[in-house]
Amino acid sequence: ENCGLLYAPGDIKDLAAKINSMLNDENLRLEISLNGHRKAKKSLTESKYTKNIVAQYDSLMSQI
Repeated sequence: ENCGLLYAPGDIKDLAAKINSMLNDENLRLEISLNGHRKAKKSLTESKYTKNIVAQYDSLMSQI
């Protein structure tokens, strides 16, 4: 599931090429945006968000 493009760290030419591919390829932009939306809907549920907040709170409280 393609949700983005990766580039080699520090490789400005590779980054520019990826940006250009997004600018020039409407189908690629659509595919990536739809896949990202689907992935977010699956992984960013209210239940998971709540569990994460509770876990952070418990972690902070255990440090007191």
